[in-house]
Amino acid sequence: MMLDTGTHSEDTAIGMNAHIATPSAIQNEQVQSDDCSILRLDCLMPFALGNTRKARNPAKYAELKSSIRQRGVIQSIVVRPHPEMHGMFEVIAGNGRYEASLELELETIPALIKHLSDAEAIEVQLIENSNREDLSLIDEADAAQRWLGFYEGDRQAAADRLGWGIRKLSERLELLRCSDPVQQALTNGEIKPAHAIILAPFSEKLQNGTLAKIIAEKWTVSQLKQKASTRQHYLVKAKFDTAQCSGCHSNTEAQAGLFEQDNHAKCSNPQCWGQKTQAWLDEQRALAEDKYGKVLWLNEIAVSDRNPVSASEVGQEQFQTGCTGCTSNVALMDNTDGREGIIVANQCLDKGCFAKCVKAQQSGSEPDAPTSAMTPSTDSASTSTTKSSSSAATQPVVTKKVAKKVNRKVQEIHRGALRDAAVGVLTTDVGFNQGVVLGLLCIKSGYKPPFKGWPTNAHGSDLFKLVQLTMAQEPTQVQAQIKDAIKHLAVESENKDRSGASGTVNHLMLNSLSALNNWQETAVAAWTPTKELFSAHTIGELTTIATESGFVAAYNTANGERAFTKLAGKGKGGLVKVMLEFEFDWSAYAPSTGYFDLVSPPVK
Repeated sequence: MMLDTGTHSEDTAIGMNAHIATPSAIQNEQVQSDDCSILRLDCLMPFALGNTRKARNPAKYAELKSSIRQRGVIQSIVVRPHPEMHGMFEVIAGNGRYEASLELELETIPALIKHLSDAEAIEVQLIENSNREDLSLIDEADAAQRWLGFYEGDRQAAADRLGWGIRKLSERLELLRCSDPVQQALTNGEIKPAHAIILAPFSEKLQNGTLAKIIAEKWTVSQLKQKASTRQHYLVKAKFDTAQCSGCHSNTEAQAGLFEQDNHAKCSNPQCWGQKTQAWLDEQRALAEDKYGKVLWLNEIAVSDRNPVSASEVGQEQFQTGCTGCTSNVALMDNTDGREGIIVANQCLDKGCFAKCVKAQQSGSEPDAPTSAMTPSTDSASTSTTKSSSSAATQPVVTKKVAKKVNRKVQEIHRGALRDAAVGVLTTDVGFNQGVVLGLLCIKSGYKPPFKGWPTNAHGSDLFKLVQLTMAQEPTQVQAQIKDAIKHLAVESENKDRSGASGTVNHLMLNSLSALNNWQETAVAAWTPTKELFSAHTIGELTTIATESGFVAAYNTANGERAFTKLAGKGKGGLVKVMLEFEFDWSAYAPSTGYFDLVSPPVK
């Protein structure tokens, strides 16, 4: 869905429906979304998560100020109510108009008030900055990078949002590998895009030195391409295995040392060098994904669109159980010349969530979690505190919600396990079967039983709630209502078609589990460690599972202190294999996050 960025005519911005809003006035009224107002500048403040626009053209900004000085602000800015300071607003779009008004000491400004989440606010900024008519190629490259950050590395989603093909997006991103002087020369028209693309893979020093010659000697694209093709690379600096380079006609080793030449072998085939280096990078990236989860190239994400995340920033519990394995926590791999393969780990791409987690850590409160940890009750723990060293530890008590976006593959496996567990117990449960029958009958017919909380005109999306409400009733009462619902369907609602229940069965089965008294035990029993499940986790997540379950303690007892740490350092494949083969009882364990929260709490 495309968001309205608030581009309005003068009449819309400051017309009859606009009104001047002060902090005191706002406190006494409910601000509606898409409300056009004339706001006092002292009611406004910059967006807490920053402005996605990198730089401003000084000449155009001077023109804007001159226009505002003569005519005032014609196009309304976009603001949202401040999430914490009542009566204040954050400027989302139109920062140039806002800042110019401050410099000109105006008192008010036309504004479109929109109720936006952090993600929606960033999206509005990106739309405004991407849709300008004066975008240069570097501006387009910046837009590609910002949208790629917004979609957390999904190139197809970023390309679709910009209305581009993947190839155009990739070409624009490649320009960001160019040094600042090369980018500026391209913007100034001193070189062509093809010049910049050829220079992009080289080191910054080589790019800048070559740029001076291109401009001074007016090299054509063909000349630059020809000179680039003659560049030689020292084989000792190769990242890939050079054994296959022995005997290659492009290897200068045969001439090394003759006539007092440099006796270090070089590769004189830059195309082959580049292909082998890229293949090595792709291999390293795949290995890194086992350890870190999502791995992106360093140039794909702007520095301003990521935050280094650590236990000191968000707290140990949030970092260990929430940020570790979260799909918004990525690692970045450098692919620039001379720095290939360097990893920058723990980079959070969700600026809104990061800010909330940092604030929660500082204030001691809980973050607004995308998914929240829900731990089964452990009544048995009060009667038995001793367990075998090779069995799962008592379920950890999570006292604090953590923010985490769980790996989709892990979610699918967990959802399947819970669904199968639900099928096993619910299909023989009288209350569940009655609930399905009564719920579907009511959705189909429009009948409403006299049960507390039962919605009027129930729809298919209400089915799991109806089943849970039914399971709380006496079976005899439910059976009587089923009879009445059948009569209502047959006699009064023959022509109604309100089924809408297709596609809700899995949702129904999972969420009806929580209506059972022992649903937590059923869910724990359903969780089974498999190669497929463990392979879908990162090494960090597997370490958390092993620690929570007691596996680490059992393994270290059997193999010596820090044995598990050494095992984890050898790679995910070996870790998964040992965790599955080591004699350990997993039957009393299920993960504290990303599993129980797939089941909705009982309807009150």
